[in-house]
Amino acid sequence: MENISVSRAKQFKSCKLAYKYIYEDKFVPVIKAPADVTNKGLVMHETFEALTHYENYNEPVVDANGKQNWGEPVKAYRQAPLSTIMSAFQHAMEENKLPIAVAEKYNLKRGLKRWLSFKHDYLDPRGTTLYAEKKYVLPIFGNTKTTAILDLLEDMGDGTYVIYDYKTPSKANPSNYKFQLMVYAYLMATVKGLIQPDSTDYQTVAKHFKCYIFFPLCEGEHEDYKDSLKQLKFTAKDVEKAIEDLKADCASIDAFDFNKPAEALQPTTASTKGPCGWCDYCGAKPQPEIGFEGCPITAFIGCMQKSTFMRPENWVDPKAPKAN
Repeated sequence: MENISVSRAKQFKSCKLAYKYIYEDKFVPVIKAPADVTNKGLVMHETFEALTHYENYNEPVVDANGKQNWGEPVKAYRQAPLSTIMSAFQHAMEENKLPIAVAEKYNLKRGLKRWLSFKHDYLDPRGTTLYAEKKYVLPIFGNTKTTAILDLLEDMGDGTYVIYDYKTPSKANPSNYKFQLMVYAYLMATVKGLIQPDSTDYQTVAKHFKCYIFFPLCEGEHEDYKDSLKQLKFTAKDVEKAIEDLKADCASIDAFDFNKPAEALQPTTASTKGPCGWCDYCGAKPQPEIGFEGCPITAFIGCMQKSTFMRPENWVDPKAPKAN
């Protein structure tokens, strides 16, 4: 396949029906109902992103030679006044239709305080160069490209780098995100010219990169960053396993028959909580006029439909014969 991402690979393993709707059929929600679990994460990410972009800086670009420019590092975003911080937080809540009760339930304001502590008390004294919210689409092996959006990358100035990723569960368990961070570290090693795409020099990746997960909404009474910042320790073997798993996922997706009916693609069990509860297609009813079969298993167990669906105007059926 031409493009793979960690989220795409994980979606294929989790639910092939949802994968088909997202990546093959490209059904998108017309009106998306609020979902507490996903929206609280969006609110935190969008607030952090707004503050990160408080000072203007250039986005990475690809020059005439096809080389990706890092763009300008984040500079004075740390000086955003309190009014800007709260405005960004309020705007993110409104954009994601997150009720005040939900913000209070998950203590989002404490999460914001923890992130500010992470910036002021942890990052600032280090005096390092930071690159935030950068998107990279680069070859990772063979003709396959992968996409990575880094929440924060720290250049230590000595040839080593630290990748930070923001996650919003209540349990701070960095090992749950090892696959994603290993792929990111490998990709960034190619961006910095430490290795070539398709390289098996996993030792260089492990030598030059560290990875941390920041959990602003995790359990704990402290309002500083110390409960929330967790290192994901890894070895060259961990990087190798992640890349080999991603290659295997690509092969499985390429070989899979998505022409099966919804009943054959849906998971064998479903729940109103967990991945099914977060899914846009949970409880969805069929829309025969656009070929949408809905999600029979979650509709059967009584999940409430969150949205109706449509295809983008420029959608092209990948199974349709190509014009000469």
